[in-house]
Amino acid sequence: MDFAALVRPGDTVLFAECASEPRSLAEAFLAQRYALTDVSVFVGMGLAGTFRAEHADAIRFRSYGALGTTRRLADAAVLDIVPVSMGRIPRLLAARRMVFDVVMIALPPPRPDGRYSLGLTALYLRDAIRHARVVIAEVSSALPTLHGISVGPEDIDVIVPTDRAPPELAVHPPDDVARRIAGHIAPYVEDGATLQLGVGSVPEALTYLIGDRRDLGIHSGLLSKGLAGLIERGAATGARKSRKPGIATIGSVMGDAALYRFVERNAAIELAGVDETHLGAIEQDNMVAVNGALSVDLQGQVNGEMAGSRFVGAIGGQPDFARAAAQAPGGRSIIALNASPGDGSASGITARPLARVSTPRTDVDVVATQFGATELQGCDEAERRRRLIAIADPRHRDALERGII
Repeated sequence: MDFAALVRPGDTVLFAECASEPRSLAEAFLAQRYALTDVSVFVGMGLAGTFRAEHADAIRFRSYGALGTTRRLADAAVLDIVPVSMGRIPRLLAARRMVFDVVMIALPPPRPDGRYSLGLTALYLRDAIRHARVVIAEVSSALPTLHGISVGPEDIDVIVPTDRAPPELAVHPPDDVARRIAGHIAPYVEDGATLQLGVGSVPEALTYLIGDRRDLGIHSGLLSKGLAGLIERGAATGARKSRKPGIATIGSVMGDAALYRFVERNAAIELAGVDETHLGAIEQDNMVAVNGALSVDLQGQVNGEMAGSRFVGAIGGQPDFARAAAQAPGGRSIIALNASPGDGSASGITARPLARVSTPRTDVDVVATQFGATELQGCDEAERRRRLIAIADPRHRDALERGII
């Protein structure tokens, strides 16, 4: 394929993210990068490590964050960050305030009706396809078909057949800190709750602690191995969901080959875009959203993007789900935080106001660390300060009281 005939000077090219990265297309595109002029590439969470720092000799890289292997681009200072939450992207695309001229995606083979499932990732992809000038699809026989969101052959300009398997996400057993944090979150998950879990070891640890719950529901931007395990074990039946009972509504799937086999044409799982997963969570009764943070200040502001001066995370869907869950009937929004990351010499809770805020204090409900969980909604600033210091690492509480860290 001659990409110079399809990609114009000044174009922005979106490559689908997570397990839907079109690796054959990406590799061919990078091999032809010197034939392209003034081209930007927008990438999300990387799993395959296809895009590397040396490719910035001819391409400008942009992203909403530094998740997965995309972090390597940020570490090499060749990644420009667009500060945007996942749920905002469709509106920005419709208003042409974000523009993806060319979209490259990986899709499974067409269904009997001729339409294509979006495979393992939906998120904002259908909106990107709708507003793109050119859509190129790598159609792989190794990708699973999921129920839910789809595109038609009329939405695709070029099809490239492959048999490439989707990239996998290695899941490591949760460590003791993750298990302790999850232990303080578990009491907030009651029978009949509907779950949204973000990426990370704490959400995975939580899934092992709530296997005895009944009729849990799933309404999440991500289906992980842990969440899928709740479905397999009969804990997550979705029977009490207020929207789409009996169905796990998800925006993406990341895990191993076994997980990808599990979701293949699974009638209990439906893929959906951010308009339904992220923005629609507010209409889901008893919604419990659990997302990780890198630091929290004493006003309850959350940083999910930076560790020191390094970009290591993203705004992602955290503010979308935090606000939705806190406002949903019976809902709870929970921020999981390691109170003493690394060697413990630094505090995850800081007296100094955060320089970058991923989720504002007005949308923060519960903060949980390995030392406890505290509820902030309805508290004045002095009470928030007291409550957050109480769940900080005891070694740092005096410094927090004195405001020196």
